[in-house]
Amino acid sequence: MKKILIIVLLISVGILLSFILFKEEPAIKFLNSLNQDQRNKTQLPFEDLSKSNWHFIPSSMWPRKGIDLSDLDNNQKNLVHLLLQSSLSESGYKKAMKIIDLENVLLEITGDSIMRDSDKYSVAFYGNPEKDSL
Repeated sequence: MKKILIIVLLISVGILLSFILFKEEPAIKFLNSLNQDQRNKTQLPFEDLSKSNWHFIPSSMWPRKGIDLSDLDNNQKNLVHLLLQSSLSESGYKKAMKIIDLENVLLEITGDSIMRDSDKYSVAFYGNPEKDSL
């Protein structure tokens, strides 16, 4: 009986470790979901100057590097959300979603779909999360 319990315990630990060690990181999973054109827009060299040249005004006024949410399919958008959820605190994620959702409120108030579009937020990676260390 002890041998069976030890074997079951070892198998359980092995399975758990395989999930921990081989779990694909959310960033890598997202990048792997992109086709080559999308990935070229999304993944930029770490030294790219655009990473420190940004603004909070609408993208129609300040073009951004990266890929717009509007250029992603539903699965890819879900992976972006999983990435944000794994990278931010719960309150940080909720705040980010509220900020994005405010675009819909501003669209309703202004009627300006060029300036106010919740799918005009963009995603960019500087460097390669598959190779670069923290």
